[in-house]
Amino acid sequence: MSDSLPALPTRQRIKWKILLPMGLGLLIFLALYIASTFWYLDREIKRDLKQKLADINFSFDSLLDQRAQVMLVQLEQLAESAELQQLMLQQDRKQLLKASQATFRRLLVHLHISHFYFHSPDKKVFLRVHNPERHSDLITRYSLRQAAETQKPAYGIELGPLGTFTLRTVIPWYQEDRLLGYLELGEEIELLINNFFQLKDTVLVHTISKKYLDREKWTVGMQMLDKDPSGWDLLEDRIVVQSSQPELLPEIVTALRHHNGSTNDTFKIDYGNKNYQGQLQPLLDSAGHRVGDFIVLRDVTTTLDEYWGTVFVFSGLCLLSACSFLFFTSALLGRTENELKDTDQQLVDEMLKVHLSNQQLETEIEERKTAEAKLNQIHDELEERVNERTEQLWLALEQTQQVRKQLSDIVSSVPDGLIVVNTDKQLLLVNLRAEELFQCRFDECADQPLRSIIRDPSIVNKMEEALQQQLNDFRFEVVQIASDLQTSISLQIRTSTLTDNNGKSIGMIYLIHDISQEREIERMKSEFITTAVHELSTPLTAILGFSEFLLENPKLSEKEKKEFLSIINEKADFLSGLVGELLDISRIESGKPLPLQKYSYTAKNLFEKPIQHLHQLSADHKFIINLEAPDTELMVDKEKIWQVMENLCSNAVKYSPVGGEVRISGQAAENHYRVTVSDQGVGLTKDQTAKVFEKFYRCNQSDTSIGGTGLGLTIVKYIIESHDGQIWIDSELGKGTEVHFVLPIHS
Repeated sequence: MSDSLPALPTRQRIKWKILLPMGLGLLIFLALYIASTFWYLDREIKRDLKQKLADINFSFDSLLDQRAQVMLVQLEQLAESAELQQLMLQQDRKQLLKASQATFRRLLVHLHISHFYFHSPDKKVFLRVHNPERHSDLITRYSLRQAAETQKPAYGIELGPLGTFTLRTVIPWYQEDRLLGYLELGEEIELLINNFFQLKDTVLVHTISKKYLDREKWTVGMQMLDKDPSGWDLLEDRIVVQSSQPELLPEIVTALRHHNGSTNDTFKIDYGNKNYQGQLQPLLDSAGHRVGDFIVLRDVTTTLDEYWGTVFVFSGLCLLSACSFLFFTSALLGRTENELKDTDQQLVDEMLKVHLSNQQLETEIEERKTAEAKLNQIHDELEERVNERTEQLWLALEQTQQVRKQLSDIVSSVPDGLIVVNTDKQLLLVNLRAEELFQCRFDECADQPLRSIIRDPSIVNKMEEALQQQLNDFRFEVVQIASDLQTSISLQIRTSTLTDNNGKSIGMIYLIHDISQEREIERMKSEFITTAVHELSTPLTAILGFSEFLLENPKLSEKEKKEFLSIINEKADFLSGLVGELLDISRIESGKPLPLQKYSYTAKNLFEKPIQHLHQLSADHKFIINLEAPDTELMVDKEKIWQVMENLCSNAVKYSPVGGEVRISGQAAENHYRVTVSDQGVGLTKDQTAKVFEKFYRCNQSDTSIGGTGLGLTIVKYIIESHDGQIWIDSELGKGTEVHFVLPIHS
């Protein structure tokens, strides 16, 4: 360290060296601010104008596409008319006009379609429905040529000789593989364009290029439309057709005379106290020719006025603030210079003191460096030990959390209810299934008595008894009221003793299994066996009785024998059907597919013929058949579908009053055929409707109910679904039942 003593420094005046650059910098900043904000404003105005052009162009194209699609739908409907096809083949212009005039009036009134053509294959006009006197002229429009070349629908806007635009849609017209000609619809787009002339803060001007117009025809057209034709000479290369603000037209014409026609350049117009900025948007016909332009002008007066007002206010505030800032800075710098002089002297005095102190500190620093080296060594050793211990603790914590998560996942995944209590009958664990069964939450009932969640004394008494007697693997069944308070559920409770590491009992585990479904299946099977025995014994008794009577009385007349044999045959046929149902339900239960022999049949053959048999068996009921599109082809197994119809119709007869109506209706949709069988019977409740397709289910299970095994609708549903169809039931108690099913149409 140097032993030389510090001296008093020599300072120059810094006041003006700071103030002059600062003032100049503020002025430059203000100028740059004005220039940059004006550039940004101009860019935003141009961007807004381009966005407006894009929005108008998108809306215009979307509107044309929508109208073209409307006309395309109408053309496709006209093309499918057999009458129009036949008249076109016969080249009967008069009858063709008569057949299409009503359609044209409807299109004109409702859809504003003003042009309707029938073209021959050679692209000559066979008939103008809107102007039938003119015909046989050759059409060279692009849309017709495009449809003829591609043999696909074509559409686009076309400029007419009178200076009007028409949206035209053309499709090839075929009868099977024979080209009849072309159908064309057209709509004047002036009404569509008018919607764009109502935009707020936007001036829209429509121009047409003169090279696509004939002046004489255009003049005649303007006179027909009661418009002034003198606008032809305003511009050299275009005419102004329409303007949303006619008073701006002279300024617009002047601006267009100096504009180069580019769609990328903008131009400005000042009218009165308003400022406008505009740009051209090309108008293309269906062939892609630029036949005109849309000129879009945006009113930017308010934007510019607000901008310059803001600039003037901001500039004034900046200048006022700058002057105040420079004044106070000048005063502050003057006082600072004086203070610096005093500070310099004080600094020299202090530096002398520091010089002496530094010499003393250097000695102390060397001593501290030695001590710090020792402390750092001790710190490193301690930090290494702490890191090792922390790593061990984290590893132990991670293992504990993993074990806890595994236990939680095991308990949560148990499908049965699980309740764990201690020897004091307090709840230690309740899983999700147990919470659902007893309508509780473990977070709320933890450490509470067992009776707080199980309120049925008969259940809780057995559980507490098993706990007191330490009954391991003790099982008992109980009945619990369900959460809807209307039905009951059957539960099987199994106990398991909970012990500690020393084998001492510390509680009880209750595993609660819902056996409601097993009990319901047992009940339904029992009812089915009873019903099946009854259904089998009745016809068997009749067969045995009548056959025994025939054997014991051989001298009966042929009429009596025939009558008894008919009864035996009828009962045997019933037994055969019942056995068939049992075989079908056995196949359903085993998961085997239903063997189908599919062929193409008409709807009439499938859904009307089976009803003729039921007419004979049930003369007391009236069958009403209404099949739409009866010739619709369906690929099905006829015998299986007849089985469905006989089952549904026989059910309708069983549950309908004598003299009631059974209606069979059919409707053809896009890709399926829907059949509905409805009756005037007793109807079903919502609960019965939900269960009606279940195996063995019978709506009325009393001794006086109508016979049946409860398998018919189950088999019907299986047959319909095997045909890739669907079936459902709409019913209301006391108002009858409607059974609907759909089958796919054979393409």
